[in-house]
Amino acid sequence: MQKREEIERPAEWLRRLDETDGYAELVNDSGSLAVAAYRLALARRKTAALGGGMPTVRELSVAAALIAARIPGMDASSPELLASECEHSGCRLLGDIPGAPVRGRRAS
Repeated sequence: MQKREEIERPAEWLRRLDETDGYAELVNDSGSLAVAAYRLALARRKTAALGGGMPTVRELSVAAALIAARIPGMDASSPELLASECEHSGCRLLGDIPGAPVRGRRAS
């Protein structure tokens, strides 16, 4: 799924993605908007002061909106749907997934 440049040189990968307008290819290669947004959010996190780690649901949603804005006719999904698709695909996110049941609590 992830290419070598994306993992080892995320700043260059992000720049190339913008320069070549490769967002449609990213979605196609990823298989879904959610996974493409995850890959974009992960690369952006690696290049930020945060230094990497798993993206948050908010970062995933922002990345999906950016991708959708670059591809005619594509709409960004809700944060809940994006997070659910990521979880189903094995992409881990930081923080709670909106609308998911709280684990570890018992109903009273």
